[in-house]
Amino acid sequence: GDSAICAPPSWAKLFSIDCSGQVPILQTPYGSYQLETESESESGSSQNQTSRNVKTLHLPLRNMAIMSSTVIHHLEMLDAAEAIRGFDRPEHIFSPALQERVQSGEISAIGQGDGTVNLELLLSLNADAFISAGINDLDNTNQILQKAGIDSISYADWQESHPLGRAEWIIVSGILLGKAAEARQIFAEIEENYQMLQNTVRDYFEDETNSAYRPRVLINAPYGGSWGIPGGNSYAARFIQDAGGELAIQASEADGSDFLALEDVYRQAADADVWINPGRWENLTALQRDEPRLGRFRPVVEKTVYNYTGRTTEQGGMDYFESGTVRPDLVLKDLIFIFHPQLLPEHTLFYYKRID
Repeated sequence: GDSAICAPPSWAKLFSIDCSGQVPILQTPYGSYQLETESESESGSSQNQTSRNVKTLHLPLRNMAIMSSTVIHHLEMLDAAEAIRGFDRPEHIFSPALQERVQSGEISAIGQGDGTVNLELLLSLNADAFISAGINDLDNTNQILQKAGIDSISYADWQESHPLGRAEWIIVSGILLGKAAEARQIFAEIEENYQMLQNTVRDYFEDETNSAYRPRVLINAPYGGSWGIPGGNSYAARFIQDAGGELAIQASEADGSDFLALEDVYRQAADADVWINPGRWENLTALQRDEPRLGRFRPVVEKTVYNYTGRTTEQGGMDYFESGTVRPDLVLKDLIFIFHPQLLPEHTLFYYKRID
């Protein structure tokens, strides 16, 4: 088969392409999808899979309704933004170029704000595919779409635990658009940037004259009385490790997460060096007003609290969740700069900003 389509992923664990039959099959945790191109369906060479758990996607997809902000950025990077007909909540799109398409009515709001889809509107868009993030049970939606001749696929990129694995899903979008080679090229550059940055950090720690120190990093924030703490194999932990930091407190299971009371986090991590991703708080005044106990944490006292709110819109668009998933190299660069600014003296924070 075509290597641009068939080459296995290097980092992603949740998609694979089986090219052993006449028609490639994309496998994800949410299902198997037979990738049928126009030439194959015309010549009738498609394997009519009788198995009902193999769905067919008719490629290349041209018009899509999308529930995932990451896929929005895939299409933008692949120069296929005009394929976006509908999005969950278009007012939340960060990209200025796409925001113009929203304003001119080219991208419709298909979400109802709670993860469900406005089916009537979706069916009126003449989209040939619906891409969901597999977070909500959209089975019944998918069945209705199938009857209407609209292909649907659920992405699991958000469940990948390696930053490069999450980014590598751009290849899936590339395959669906008939742009697999371009997607692989884009990913190869991101991977190369990420690995160069990893090497910079590794070299710094291997040079004994540096007396290098890994800052202890606190992450997330208390929400509704409990504080989510990631495990050592998580997406967040991987970033922190690669950027030359370490989790100030981590979940008991490497692959799980723990939910702790604020006092427990305080006991173990009050003296952390840096705090990242503190949730909804935009400044330390509001943070201490809402939760006075946080004022005793060292990063709050020393103002080393950073949030991924450097690129946002007034309507609630947040680029960290749009392009950030696809550009882990840029996220890593920010984190290295926060933990070891001397390693990247020219850098200016991109997704992150210090909150004070």
